[in-house]
Amino acid sequence: ANVRGLDVFIRCVEKQDCLVALEILELIEGVNGSSDIKSWNAVLKMLFVKKLHSKALDLFQLLRKSKRVEANVQTYNIVIDGFAKQRDLSMALRYFGACLHRTRSGPDLVTYNSLLNACLQARSANYVQRVLASMSSRGVAPGVRTATLITRLAAREYNRNLNGVLSARKEILDFHETVLSQTRLELDLMYFNSVLDACSRIGAIDDCKAVVQQAEERHLAPDQISFNCILAACGRARSLDDAKEVLAEMRRRGFEPDSHSYCSIIAACRGTTEANEAFDFFEEARSKGIKINTPIINALILSAGDDIGLALQAWKKIREYGYVPGMAGYEGLLRVCGASARPDVALKCIYAMRKDGFYNSSRQYTVLINGAKQAGVKNLEAGWRKPVMQLVRLECGAAQHIELPIERIRIRW
Repeated sequence: ANVRGLDVFIRCVEKQDCLVALEILELIEGVNGSSDIKSWNAVLKMLFVKKLHSKALDLFQLLRKSKRVEANVQTYNIVIDGFAKQRDLSMALRYFGACLHRTRSGPDLVTYNSLLNACLQARSANYVQRVLASMSSRGVAPGVRTATLITRLAAREYNRNLNGVLSARKEILDFHETVLSQTRLELDLMYFNSVLDACSRIGAIDDCKAVVQQAEERHLAPDQISFNCILAACGRARSLDDAKEVLAEMRRRGFEPDSHSYCSIIAACRGTTEANEAFDFFEEARSKGIKINTPIINALILSAGDDIGLALQAWKKIREYGYVPGMAGYEGLLRVCGASARPDVALKCIYAMRKDGFYNSSRQYTVLINGAKQAGVKNLEAGWRKPVMQLVRLECGAAQHIELPIERIRIRW
């Protein structure tokens, strides 16, 4: 019976039928049958892949109670990786602690990489230094994936809490030089792409080009992701000339721009004298069948800079083509309204948002104010704008009442 049950179990594993495999595994365990830890790990991994987390935890608890099979480090790796993909850092840390105390060999490199991936998915860099210290104390040498995960995590942390571009650039490049000095590591293109992503988030175009050159010296040719990262750097630095140069090189190597590429190129047109070129790239993307998503729409609106007329022209074109701007598109238009000191247009935008089913909040008012601050507008609430701004605050929920009578405000629709 054990042999036949195990045969059916293996077939279920091959067909990815995790629930039947789980039932057979429980039956074998119930009759004191023989099943090794590989079978348990296979079912556990399938349950996490199918996102059946509660059943996976039930199976793990059943394994803990078993007197014939003992969970090994691979078991904990599967559980930690499962919670990492679920972005549940607290549970990943909990099972990492259990792995430290309940396994004979302790955590290995895969365990630490899974925990770093959990930090990455949860957007939390607070535990990175502790993870590296634990690796050092246990003699676990970091691998290429470790360096990749740390670089990606650092990039996202700098993007959220960027105190200074120069300090962030120095830390990224210093860590990169440390990784390059480790001759035992066989760096792959995924690592170099993570460094490109980190440099692109601070708009370091020259550093991106230097990283590509370092990758080519190791016989690693850049791919679509590499070029998109460089284009993203051009978009953040608002350098249209560099973006055109990267686009030409990208096509020369046989890669066609996708939605990410066009989004970055259109963003590079922002604040330049060639702002109208954003419309040309937008039309080019449409003619090539590129999916016009929310980031492209937002980039097209923001490419107007402080020119509200150009932003409204982009808005009209988006509407004519039948695209839905979304919340990001509306907030982009509000940002341009703030940069051009036009709260009257912002008020119309807020009412249009409500008509399209979007809920107004104080966030929209903050976006409007931030757009004005970034453009250096200081008189947003002066003169005729003052009563309009008070009505904007009221509609966004940033104020409970307005000081002036509403009859004094005339809005031309």
